[in-house]
Amino acid sequence: MQNKYQGLVHPGIFGKDPDLIPIKDAFIDHWRYGHHKQFGKDVLFADPEEARQYHIRHVHIDIGNYTDKFGESGTQVCWRNWASGKIDNTTGKRKKTPTSDVYVVYLVTSERHAFLIDYWDEPAHKRAEIDAEMILIMDDCDNILRLKKLESMPRDANLWDPEFLV
Repeated sequence: MQNKYQGLVHPGIFGKDPDLIPIKDAFIDHWRYGHHKQFGKDVLFADPEEARQYHIRHVHIDIGNYTDKFGESGTQVCWRNWASGKIDNTTGKRKKTPTSDVYVVYLVTSERHAFLIDYWDEPAHKRAEIDAEMILIMDDCDNILRLKKLESMPRDANLWDPEFLV
């Protein structure tokens, strides 16, 4: 039986754009169960420093463009291995987490709600280095938190910790 975690997903543009609706639907499973074959590495943005006041994350998406330019984690073999689950049933160890150059960018609130903010196609890694892009993301986060009277999840929170199980 899969673990089931608390928290809602607020889709934003992902609920309206026909190209993004399947990504939103897959993200809901990723968020609810802690794994979906289409989503790999899920991490906080560390830069710019101003982003550290928010719990802004990006999760890597498998869109079928595989490469080893970032190492083995971007290969089709790594993504295929990941598809069957995070844990290797033979060894009991965690599998290598796959990466890509495509992200879903999202904000996490203190109630473990996820607000989907943007979809970054290739080259997402380069886009994350552009201050103007990150300023737009931070502005969106600020507006969400202010208008909905919410707080950002502490950055040191483990989102798939047992405390968040339903």
